[in-house]
Amino acid sequence: MDWRELNLNLIPQVGATGGDANLQPTFGNLIGITSQGSTSSIVLTASNTSTQVGQQISVDVEIKTNSFTINEYRIVVDFDPTKLQVVDAAPSTAGTQITFLDTVFQVTGTNNTVSPAGRITLIAKTPGGNALQVNRKVAKITFQAQNPGVSNIQTVTGATGSQLINQNGVAIASSVNNVSINIGNQVSSSSTNTAGSSSSGGAGSSSSGGGGSSSSGGVGQIPDTALPDDVVAVVTVLLGMGLVVLGLRLRKARRDFLS
Repeated sequence: MDWRELNLNLIPQVGATGGDANLQPTFGNLIGITSQGSTSSIVLTASNTSTQVGQQISVDVEIKTNSFTINEYRIVVDFDPTKLQVVDAAPSTAGTQITFLDTVFQVTGTNNTVSPAGRITLIAKTPGGNALQVNRKVAKITFQAQNPGVSNIQTVTGATGSQLINQNGVAIASSVNNVSINIGNQVSSSSTNTAGSSSSGGAGSSSSGGGGSSSSGGVGQIPDTALPDDVVAVVTVLLGMGLVVLGLRLRKARRDFLS
């Protein structure tokens, strides 16, 4: 018998079944994953990324759900309270609030707050619970610079952070961004001295008048070491006369030598 006709079945044949394509991973269904280019976003846009101590800047909060619909959004933003302070949009209401711009969604209760630790929380829902597309600016945050340095305004993510929630109570996938603000020292006003005025500083003081000037202090006036104009003129004349005398003596010496 030919050994090639033996079927020992030492290596069993395997094949994929039609149901394999429908199997879900063992950790459950994937929720909130969207295709590339269709992701929603929460965008922070600053009116200026550079400011001075005491000045104000504003940061717009824009939501872009594109074709997706939501019936609730939660905006959570962190900032450094030692560098920035939120200007209260509703002074007559207890606490500190930001400016709410949305005319469709509604904020109820204490869902527009700013904590002393530097966290802004804004939660808004549709009145009837119906889901809608949101592609607009929904809030404005006004900051006043407190101290120089770099302050990051960060959109918080995760279960307790910013979320866009659909009608099924599921947070859809969304992207966020952060903004950095450069804060410089407050610009001090400068003064210009004119004739008859005086100024003083830590290093010394100086005064000037119509007829002359005097200075004192650690930084004095540089002394004038140049020769006066009249001295230069006298030296020039003497040098010229000396050259003439030298020429006459050389001429006389030449005649004596030739004779």
